[in-house]
Amino acid sequence: MLRLAVAALVSGFMVTTAAAQAISMRMHSLAGPTSAVWTVSNQNGSISVPTVLPNYALGALQDHGVIDNPLYRYGEQDYKWVREETWRFTNTFIAGVELQNQTQVDLVAEGVDTVADIFVNGHWAGQTENSHREHRVPVTAFLVAGNNTLTFRISPAVEAAQLRSAAYPYPVPSLQEVQVAPFNFLRKPASDFGWDWGPAFAPAGIYGPVKLQAYSSAFVEAVSTRQMHLPNGSVLVSVDTALRGALAGETGTLVASFLNDTSGWNATASVTLPAAGQKVVTLEIMVPPEAKRWWPAEYGAQSLYDLRVVYLPSAQGGRFTYSQVRVGFRSVRLVQEPIPGAVNQTSFYFEVNGLPIFAKGSNAIPMDVVPSRGRSPVALRRLVRDASDSHQNMLRVWGGGEYYADAFYDAADEAGILIWQEAMFACAMYPRSAEFLAEVRKEVAWQARRLGSHASLALWGGNNEVETAFGWFAPSRDNPKLYAGDYIALFVDTVREALLSVDPDVIFVDSSPSKGVLSQAPFVKSWEDSWQPNKGDVHFYDMTPERDAWDPQLYPSAKFVSEFGFQSFASFPVFANQSAPADWSRNSTLVGFRQRKLGNTDLMLTQLAKHFQVPAANASAGAPPGAQERLFKIWTYQTQLWQARAYETAMSLWRRIKVDAGASTMGILYWQLNDIWAGFSWSSVDYGGHWKLLHYAVRKTFKPLLVSGTFNATTGVLVAYVTSDVAAPLTGHMLVELVPWAAGSGDGPPISNVTAFKLPALGSAPVFNASILPWLAAAGVSDPKEAFVRLSATAVASPWARGGGAAAIGAAQRAFPRLSAQAAADLVVAANPQEGLYSTYTVLLGEPREATTLPAAPNVTLSAFWLAAPDTVCFTVRSSAVAGFVALESSMVAADGVTAAGYFSTNLFMQLPWEPRLVNFTAREPFADGAVAAGRVAASLSVLSLGDMLTVDPADDLQ
Repeated sequence: MLRLAVAALVSGFMVTTAAAQAISMRMHSLAGPTSAVWTVSNQNGSISVPTVLPNYALGALQDHGVIDNPLYRYGEQDYKWVREETWRFTNTFIAGVELQNQTQVDLVAEGVDTVADIFVNGHWAGQTENSHREHRVPVTAFLVAGNNTLTFRISPAVEAAQLRSAAYPYPVPSLQEVQVAPFNFLRKPASDFGWDWGPAFAPAGIYGPVKLQAYSSAFVEAVSTRQMHLPNGSVLVSVDTALRGALAGETGTLVASFLNDTSGWNATASVTLPAAGQKVVTLEIMVPPEAKRWWPAEYGAQSLYDLRVVYLPSAQGGRFTYSQVRVGFRSVRLVQEPIPGAVNQTSFYFEVNGLPIFAKGSNAIPMDVVPSRGRSPVALRRLVRDASDSHQNMLRVWGGGEYYADAFYDAADEAGILIWQEAMFACAMYPRSAEFLAEVRKEVAWQARRLGSHASLALWGGNNEVETAFGWFAPSRDNPKLYAGDYIALFVDTVREALLSVDPDVIFVDSSPSKGVLSQAPFVKSWEDSWQPNKGDVHFYDMTPERDAWDPQLYPSAKFVSEFGFQSFASFPVFANQSAPADWSRNSTLVGFRQRKLGNTDLMLTQLAKHFQVPAANASAGAPPGAQERLFKIWTYQTQLWQARAYETAMSLWRRIKVDAGASTMGILYWQLNDIWAGFSWSSVDYGGHWKLLHYAVRKTFKPLLVSGTFNATTGVLVAYVTSDVAAPLTGHMLVELVPWAAGSGDGPPISNVTAFKLPALGSAPVFNASILPWLAAAGVSDPKEAFVRLSATAVASPWARGGGAAAIGAAQRAFPRLSAQAAADLVVAANPQEGLYSTYTVLLGEPREATTLPAAPNVTLSAFWLAAPDTVCFTVRSSAVAGFVALESSMVAADGVTAAGYFSTNLFMQLPWEPRLVNFTAREPFADGAVAAGRVAASLSVLSLGDMLTVDPADDLQ
């Protein structure tokens, strides 16, 4: 009877998580907008301001005007004193009878950053040493009736790291290019101490929930799931439930049940807690083959099922507690096998539900110098949407930053974004003291259990570039055996073992980049050169002044590119918000201050000069008003155009060589998706969410159908390729058009050729291969550099994919034998897009700087603005001559004054005088002012193109 009662409770009682916590263990929250106010004060009490958690001292001081925006100009230097202070976060709360009447009261705090002493009513209650995990501190003995005082005293992170490093028995080196302390000795985001893309605020604060949990009987503390996919298509789901109890010997009933009209998908067990504390209980649920699968974006739907776990104590009057997670049924394999027909080549790719997946994505970093702001659900969901809207299907959570809050992984589940999750270690050797390893073990196990149910979680990585870093430092080069022992103790014996304790089937790579292992059982590293492209993953940054980032031959035939990239400068509206007009020169002190990668500015200027006429840094004396701003905008545009074309060149190459046995490239994760301030960086999205030109190039290059091409200036041969990530054969047409730079509005369509093609599922092939020298002669173009080629391709899925039914499912399984029937059925639906597939690509036949007929004044106009939807304004783009690589930019921001208001449907395009173009500006939130929004959008826009480089006053001394 008890089992029936509990099952009815699971299926019929629907409450929110917050409500469930209130019922379960009398939770008293001390963080959040409706919770009590805290006081933030420095050591001597000369500064004291109120705040609401989560927040940091840096954020609280800005909120109350003690400091200005820390990102404005030299705020990093001006407010260095903030990181050097000891900060107290103090709260007064009432311990009512709902707390006092329970057997046990724990303080539970997540994200205390970092070294903090905890005091309750003046009594020392505990200490935190790790910002990457939750801390649970018993406080029953310290509470009194009525008012109670809780204080977190947070020590300066820089000093704490230096003290730990100095006390260690031998040197443990870390990256020290711009970093202000040995970050490897503190379990805090490494990038908080400065990185080659951001500042060193090393902030102190609390980014997560703080609460009191009072309980007498056990409650559901956490739930994590594992999956085993059986040959018949069924899925055995293991539900690991962490129960926490106050008393030994307690008994009760545990029920796990899926809620989405899934009758019979449940399991029940009787439970006995042998001791107070945490006990993990595993239930198994057999899910039938017809369950819908979860797929990465653009391969299928993201089907998610709600799983609820309920615990009911046996004792009279015991209250039930529950936790709820979402589960997506999918299998994931990391395939590392010898490649047939290739010598000493090993694959590296992800297979989801039996289908090989080409990973297209980027690396994500912390979003704000005040971490609590960057971890907000709005900010994290925006980050995932920026990836999803640009056709990405994987994000790598980089090991030098932070584990993101739950909203990030929830959004990834919903969007079909696979997550390469790294443990938080990067670019250093690390200590292996017993205390350090114990902290890491708790951290990784806690994070693994927190994230374990997410369908998006594909892989755990041990670190970023730690294996590679052996060659960076004199101590590790001189004594590699010592540091190899440290490495194994930390990443194999601690990180890996902690992950296995939560999920014995976890997919784990110990470092990135790395060449893999000789054996999984026992786990034995190969220790091969991690930069070689024949196996494993690769980070590619091999750039020198004599090389050209626009040359496809620069890029290695790697199996999986988990990092690569080149810098550009922040978009002008974003930098303008953090600077003064005196800073708007590429030679200004502030622009130099925002470059954290030694030598990269000169390298970038060398690259720009290969392709463009680079404007002078400063306008000449007597130049008209606005000349300096215009010079700076043109230079910023050049850096972003150069970056975008470099990424487009590399990513197009890697996508099309996936079918070459000697390459077999199956993944691109560019560096980097987002930014933390306005300056030089590798990002495609500025701080605040403004899309740089690179992000538009990414969106075009990552589309399921890709057209790309190369031109051989010596032979005059153009080769055009079509690449597909559609899991069905395609039929289509490619249009090849020759466009002279000098073409005018009366010239009409250019010389062109249409070629039909057929492409196998997930295929890639050249479609056009011919000399275009006769075309140039026919067009009256004497030199290839005076023209470009525009490629465009359209395609539809083959009839079997569109037809559906058993025949289509059978065809899909013949194409991909590892698919289950349900997975094949899902793919058949996904391969039948409502609209045809389309892609374009521009092939330059020479350098823009050498084109003598490039129009200097193409007269690009924006007109006919109208509100097409609550969040969309449409307008028309026209030009009187060919406008190369048109860049639209909006200075419009949201109400917070920082977040970009929206983005364009297309950007960085070739505008032809005979082709008016309709462009949408999509706001992140619906416009509040209705039809008036069209005028506001119009007023916020500016436009640049290649021709603008030619219209700078000669007195400004173009280089």
